[in-house]
Amino acid sequence: MDLLIPTILTVSLAIYLLLNKFHNGLHRIPGPLCASFTDFWKVWYASRGSNHRNDTYVDTHREYGDIVRIGPNNVVFADPLAIQEIYGTKGSQQKSPHYDTFSMPVKGHQFPSLLSSLDQKWHDQQRKLINTAFSATAILKYEPWVDDTINVLLRELKSRFLVGKGQSESLELYTWLAYFAADVISDLTYGQRTGFLETGTDVLGIQGNVEKVFQFWLLFAQMPILDRLTFKNPLLLFLNRHGIMESKKPLLSIVHRHFEARKKIWEEKDGREGDRVTLIDRFLQAQRDNAEKVPMPPERHAVTMVTAGSETTAITLASIFYFLMKNPECYTRLQEEVDAITPDQLHTAGDSMVFPWRVAQTMPYLDACIREAMRLHPAQRIPHNRVVPEAGLVIRGQFIPGSTEVGIYPSVLHRRKEVFGDDVETYRPERWLEDSQKTERMKASMFTFSYGKYNCLGQNISRLEIYKLVPSVMRALQLQLKHPDREWELKPGAFAMPKELPVYLNGRV
Repeated sequence: MDLLIPTILTVSLAIYLLLNKFHNGLHRIPGPLCASFTDFWKVWYASRGSNHRNDTYVDTHREYGDIVRIGPNNVVFADPLAIQEIYGTKGSQQKSPHYDTFSMPVKGHQFPSLLSSLDQKWHDQQRKLINTAFSATAILKYEPWVDDTINVLLRELKSRFLVGKGQSESLELYTWLAYFAADVISDLTYGQRTGFLETGTDVLGIQGNVEKVFQFWLLFAQMPILDRLTFKNPLLLFLNRHGIMESKKPLLSIVHRHFEARKKIWEEKDGREGDRVTLIDRFLQAQRDNAEKVPMPPERHAVTMVTAGSETTAITLASIFYFLMKNPECYTRLQEEVDAITPDQLHTAGDSMVFPWRVAQTMPYLDACIREAMRLHPAQRIPHNRVVPEAGLVIRGQFIPGSTEVGIYPSVLHRRKEVFGDDVETYRPERWLEDSQKTERMKASMFTFSYGKYNCLGQNISRLEIYKLVPSVMRALQLQLKHPDREWELKPGAFAMPKELPVYLNGRV
């Protein structure tokens, strides 16, 4: 009798694990044995830091092949041709439940966003309403304000860390790039920088809080039930709705305050464009012009931009500078291309000379250096899973049953030797300049901003920041790694943030 309960529990667990193992007939697909029984395999690897040469999923695909089972109901692919078959119009249009973990409860209530919503109709309606605010044409109107923030970054770096043109004390470059990206997106969203750059501090601990959230997001994305047992526990949400145990969210308070202020200005202008048009202005205008009267939450879109609109940019900028400093010959070649641009071709912003978007687009080696960093160090660690329709899908010749989650890890895709060459672990920008046909194939295999109708909404803004900042910094400053012989280490989390990136600065102009 004493053994009855333990026996029942043991047998129940064994049955549960066996059901997972043979779920949907996926036992025929190769993969780690533990992963076929439980998603804890993914959680375990997600909880560990790494560097760009130590990627669990790259190693897993190399061991098991192009089609790998990494969870009881999760199959991932390594072939670039799988992009269209999964994310294209004939693929799956239903996002995985792991996206719901990205929603942020406020006072015990969950509010969908373009990032977190699983409702295809709602997502498509919202994207249609606000897409024009992120078009290639629209971002050119934002360029003067990006120029201003670049000037603030250069001014602060010089005044805080340079004495004359001598070498600086070491500084944490990633921190300043994160401040830059966050100040840009807040300025574009509601017309005012949060103040990270001017103060040189993490205002109200916002960056630290966002980083912690991203660390949890990566774990929850691997096993969404963890989210429902913790942050979205029904009991906790109930208590939050009654003002008990509600955690402080300073960023949401800031966005709300600025949203209300910007809305008042917009209403006073009666929707007419003034000297400055922010993203909030465009969201409010889209709401007014909404002929179909689709419910639209402009403040929620503003929150999404500010909370999730800067990390990818900051990490990409950090990786570009890191790989350039690790490869001095590449740094020198790009420096020569930067110096070949004459001052009359540049924008003047305060005390700084800033590279215009149109000029940056004419610099082939700059483009190659940026693409190569994005290839070798994609900022996101999440595979953008989709749920296979009930009828099933054939992906790369393999039938995948309905309800299975399928996806692609960018880090895996970006290391395909038949696409990028045998030296896929090497930072070599020249690969993007050697053969136009090969370059087009490489571009088609890049997965930095996802693909299809759920691709990154703010990717044009991110590119604007990146292509302008990199040459502007290299014209004004010489960067040098404090520890050039070390590989950088990365934090665990939904985004591949460096643990540290200490550098020395020397003034140039």
